[in-house]
Amino acid sequence: MKFSLFGSTTQKPSQPQKKVPNFPLINLTATDETVTVKAPGISKEYALGEGQSIQELSEQAALETTAALGLSMCKVKAIDETSDEEPFFLVADTHLGELQDYEKYSGEPGQYQVYTYPQSQEKKPLFSLMGGRKVDNDFEKTSRFNKRTAGYVAAGLMLGIAVLIPTTGILEPKQEAVQQAYQPNPAQLPVEAPAGWGTYAAWKTPINPQSTPFAAGEDVLVASGNTLTARDSQTGEPRWSADAGIAVTEFAALTDTRVAISDGKEVKVLDLGNHTVESTTDMPSEGQVTFGYGAPVVTVSASPVMYVLDDAGSWQKRTIPAGSKIAGAHDGTITAANFSDKTTKIWSISQDSAELPTPVKIDDDNIQGCTGVEDKTVCFSKDKTKTRINEYTVGLKDQETTAKKKQEATVGRNVSAGSLMTPDVDTDSGFFLAQGIWVTDKAIVDVGVDAHIGGSYAFRNASENIEKLDASGDVVATGPKTKAYPAAINSKDTALVVAADPSSPSETYLYGLPANHKE
Repeated sequence: MKFSLFGSTTQKPSQPQKKVPNFPLINLTATDETVTVKAPGISKEYALGEGQSIQELSEQAALETTAALGLSMCKVKAIDETSDEEPFFLVADTHLGELQDYEKYSGEPGQYQVYTYPQSQEKKPLFSLMGGRKVDNDFEKTSRFNKRTAGYVAAGLMLGIAVLIPTTGILEPKQEAVQQAYQPNPAQLPVEAPAGWGTYAAWKTPINPQSTPFAAGEDVLVASGNTLTARDSQTGEPRWSADAGIAVTEFAALTDTRVAISDGKEVKVLDLGNHTVESTTDMPSEGQVTFGYGAPVVTVSASPVMYVLDDAGSWQKRTIPAGSKIAGAHDGTITAANFSDKTTKIWSISQDSAELPTPVKIDDDNIQGCTGVEDKTVCFSKDKTKTRINEYTVGLKDQETTAKKKQEATVGRNVSAGSLMTPDVDTDSGFFLAQGIWVTDKAIVDVGVDAHIGGSYAFRNASENIEKLDASGDVVATGPKTKAYPAAINSKDTALVVAADPSSPSETYLYGLPANHKE
């Protein structure tokens, strides 16, 4: 069989006249006898019925799939397996009940004109695009077209539009060069999905091993090699990219438009406004780079001298009291805590001076340790077989440190606060995890030392499954045990998950898992 899918030789714009979302995308493949469609959570093959054209079947399949996705309109990528032509794009519109050319789609019916050739010509008859019937002889035999197709033919003749020359293939695109639009790269998460999502991924893209993505509004920053790419978190479509000069593995927000980036050795600053990467000023030549306290910190072993990055991208030298621990860092300021001699003191140090600001004293002689992120500090107090946890907002006023209690909780176990590690920070929300204690803006929750956080949720390892907890500590979903957890979640509940293929661990990808798509 031979037919042309499109009925106009008019030059087409590169984008449809009416905006069509790039996601979700229906992949439609046609052969002589079948049409196969694949879409998020959908895979179905349609067989050609008696007296049915392949165009009718294609339209049926695309419209049914669009409706199953809960949409009234959906972009379709069409592939004709009987020809060597490139894939082309259509739009399924359930309101119109039509499958239309993507580049000419306007939301109105009747955009096609279909013409048939008499059999006396060498070229074989065309088929109508959607719902038409084969014409056996000449121009007069149009009665086998359906009403819509006949109307298109009449419209085309009245307008004097040129007749197309039929070409090979079941679903033939026009011959003019078409600017290829971005297409998502659907994939399957190679491990169990986190609680609340299925393993279907609407898109995936390579990411540096040991790296995590960084949410920036509805975009997500992804590091691959030395390149940072901002992608649409829903579709994976690239927005812009920048050469970082380092293989980035860590991010920390400095301001709304400035982000600290690092490969574990060097720290730079990415400007989200002009998409440029800047070197930091006066970075110390030695020391351990640490992300996790808020702003990046460089510590020198066994020394009270350390350096903290300010929002402008300059390193500021700070000296904390001997025996103190870092309990937060932001914009050139370090929070330090000392809990020796049953007295807990906290300093907010914002200057390189031999004279420290006056510390604030916490009236609790059972405190075992403190840690924190930015200006939020949590202290752990032993209470027999339980642990009492208090969160403070630390500040500085007239060279006197202040600490305002924000919230408190008691958990039913002894937290090993004497060996507090650097907090694990959810860059999506600012919530953090320390020794299995999750601190959000609403609660302090014991989630266990093997918990994971991301996208404003915590994922707790229960006896037989994984529990997904919201910021209040309530369980909102459960799922099988897995090694993959969201690093971020966008406003449409698409989870951004980093996972390596077990069969090839060196290859690591970021997957976009749409909401409500189960196995």
